[in-house]
Amino acid sequence: LLSRGLGDVYKRQIDERVASLSPKEFEILRLFVAGKSVSDIARSQSRSAKTISAQKISAMRKLEVSSDQDLLTYCLARSIFN
Repeated sequence: LLSRGLGDVYKRQIDERVASLSPKEFEILRLFVAGKSVSDIARSQSRSAKTISAQKISAMRKLEVSSDQDLLTYCLARSIFN
């Protein structure tokens, strides 16, 4: 029973992290997880690569991940975009 309660707390923390993303950050992550590069995303969004990179980094901070690999693993393991 205790482990179930901890699982619920963990899921709530993940939900809160994802909910803290701005719509732009969420879209950038969706495209990144789909395999698009920062420069591809920048072109498709008519923004600079620097802006896209900054938004991706901001999202990574909010999700508490420190690398692109961690970001992909986090999103895929939690089915954020499915």
